Amino acid sequence: MSHSPAPGFPELWVTQEELLEIEAFRQLDYEAIEKYSIPIELMMENAGLHLARIIAVHTSMESNILVLAGKGNNGGGGLTAARRLACWGFKVSMYMPDPPGSSLVEIQRVRAIKCGVIEMDLQGTEGIMRTEVMQAEVMVDALLGFSQRLPLPGSYLEILRHATGSAGLKISLDIPTGILTDELSEKFPAGIICTLAAPKKILFDRVPDSLIYLADLGIPKEIYARRGVPFRIPFEKSPVFTLRTY
Repeated sequence: MSHSPAPGFPELWVTQEELLEIEAFRQLDYEAIEKYSIPIELMMENAGLHLARIIAVHTSMESNILVLAGKGNNGGGGLTAARRLACWGFKVSMYMPDPPGSSLVEIQRVRAIKCGVIEMDLQGTEGIMRTEVMQAEVMVDALLGFSQRLPLPGSYLEILRHATGSAGLKISLDIPTGILTDELSEKFPAGIICTLAAPKKILFDRVPDSLIYLADLGIPKEIYARRGVPFRIPFEKSPVFTLRTY
């Protein structure tokens, strides 16, 4: 299903040569943390806020939103988005197939619950999981980010199978879960993607029909230049862009 860009997010056109490989993005992220002391929590908050804005303009207050959050930093960004949406008055629930993998992600989980996000326990209840996933009008994939490894856990594959059969709106944070696997493996069928910091080649190679937004993560422009990224993203004009390529 194709989706129209949300009003208010200007277009940013980049060439195929300006798309980054995943490894190049990892280096941007690493340098921001290690050399500039930009805390992961700040980048998580940035990611979650922009994801929440994108979700908000593509749905309504009456929609049932289900955030699927992994145990790592990508999951923390999803929990942040869930909290933001709940604070704005949206109906939000969340499901974590694994316990939080760090104290920071646990903090984001607690914050989300305190702000009204409903935590669901679907462990070992395949029928309930299928029902909840299938009934979600908006499903947010924040299970795994750019560090996802093979093979995907069985619990994640189960979620992806249910998501594929769902008619709801599907949105991924940064890159869809399963996209780094082979072509025949299960993937989250994202119609909308909120990718972070830089345009990633894999998105245009593997999910060319998805609507892709590019959001500011807070990485200093000097890192882009030093890493040889051949463009400058004008985040001072907008924190979120509709990403286009030619």
